[in-house]
Amino acid sequence: MGSDRGGLLALVRGLGRGLLRVPRAWSWLPIGAWAFLIHWISSRDLSGVRLGGRGYVGNLAHAAEFGLLTLWCLLALPRAQGWVRLERRGRWLIGTCVVLYGLLDELHQSTIPGRDASLADLLTDATGMACVLWIAGYAGRPQATRSGMGARFLACLALCLAVALASTVVMWNTSDASWW
Repeated sequence: MGSDRGGLLALVRGLGRGLLRVPRAWSWLPIGAWAFLIHWISSRDLSGVRLGGRGYVGNLAHAAEFGLLTLWCLLALPRAQGWVRLERRGRWLIGTCVVLYGLLDELHQSTIPGRDASLADLLTDATGMACVLWIAGYAGRPQATRSGMGARFLACLALCLAVALASTVVMWNTSDASWW
């Protein structure tokens, strides 16, 4: 990878290199722990919580939750030249697994009092996942630049904010935001 002194690109590459010190055989530990945490959070009745749990912040948290799940999944991919080999097959595998886990999480939430299954939440989950894949893929390119990373990061941040806002508006404007 090229020079990455300073800026967000250096930060992402530094964090990535640090995380890649975790052996692939152990990559399932953070994946499993994070999936368990998502399940545990989804098991909580949030009917009495307004702002953080059920409003905009709660919707935005879906992007972060599933973005981090994606990050942990990246550790399971083969590695080359100090970075994960983020080829089409690996992206599809991770994307499919993360979205399916999001779907299972939404179905699980539909069984919890005060919770529901929401297509909008699943879209926010997928947005967080796609952003992490895009940023990680870019950071692994030798020709990546600080400005390119900054632009991607801002685009992903804006997209996650917009999708969470849309999810919140849907929730506010429907009497029942669930699928059923």
